[in-house]
Amino acid sequence: MTKDKILQKLLANKTQLTQKYRELHPEYKFLTREVYALVKRKLEKEKIDSFSIEKRTKTKKSFWEKVLRKKYHAPFKEMKDISAVRIICLFPREIKIVEKIIRKNFHIQEIKRKEEEITLNQFWYRSHHFKVSLTPEQLSFKKYSHLKNFQAEIQIRSVLMHAWAEMEHKINYKNEFKLSEKKQRKIARLSALLELSDELLDEI
Repeated sequence: MTKDKILQKLLANKTQLTQKYRELHPEYKFLTREVYALVKRKLEKEKIDSFSIEKRTKTKKSFWEKVLRKKYHAPFKEMKDISAVRIICLFPREIKIVEKIIRKNFHIQEIKRKEEEITLNQFWYRSHHFKVSLTPEQLSFKKYSHLKNFQAEIQIRSVLMHAWAEMEHKINYKNEFKLSEKKQRKIARLSALLELSDELLDEI
């Protein structure tokens, strides 16, 4: 099915999809809250001095905007970040420690390291995204049993990676006009400086 046909089908089914999202939204909010609490508790136990931990559940508006932008064929299967938790670490070396904690305490569906998706002469967006679900042991508890088919996204970044991600998001997703090659080069240079700063902080 072409993207145009998928878009037409999505628009035709907007009412149905919106209704389904309303029905599932409380479950996603519950999942977000529980994943956040579990992550926070484990980081505190391991004495990880994370800069901050954030959580959010997509609103109906942001859900629908992403459905249209990505032209999802099956939104509730393809969209993995309706529930999301973000861990911002002080130093890049802490990211590996946090990743081990995530692997140990969740069932990992998928891992994406955004820097692996760019070419050697690019910098841009750096972030580690874990698509997770609750483990069989966790699902055995009555309060979690209804979350068997639900997934959440856990993002892990350093402070500088997070600062750049926020800026890059506004530049690329919010800008209505295509940036000139000169401006793109300046942005790449800035991104490279932040990446170098991360490496130097780790060494220090």
